[in-house]
Amino acid sequence: MSAVARIPLPASYLTLLRSSNGGKGPLPIEPWKFCLDSAELAYLRECGGKLFKQFFPNFFVFGTNGGNDAIALDGNVPASYPVVRFDMANCNLIESVKRLSPDFDTFLNLVGHAADRSTSA
Repeated sequence: MSAVARIPLPASYLTLLRSSNGGKGPLPIEPWKFCLDSAELAYLRECGGKLFKQFFPNFFVFGTNGGNDAIALDGNVPASYPVVRFDMANCNLIESVKRLSPDFDTFLNLVGHAADRSTSA
């Protein structure tokens, strides 16, 4: 996987793929759900799709929210490679890209925790 990625992949991401090659769980922040791509799907997305690379350059997509939102490492910020989400149907990155966490390890700590959406009276 690292050989085809356009940015350095975090060791914790590669470890996650070795232990869970895909899967899903809640997030306590929007988009509320995370679906980890299998290594095969991440590889295919990274190697193919000229239009995807044209409209969403410098992103390494490693999952989705189960819908149109991609969850990716942002190669436009090479010091930390923050985790972002963006609407794959909207190529206007200024309005589409939203930061989820400053890096992959911080994002990984969020996975599996549901949001507390209860209201107090």
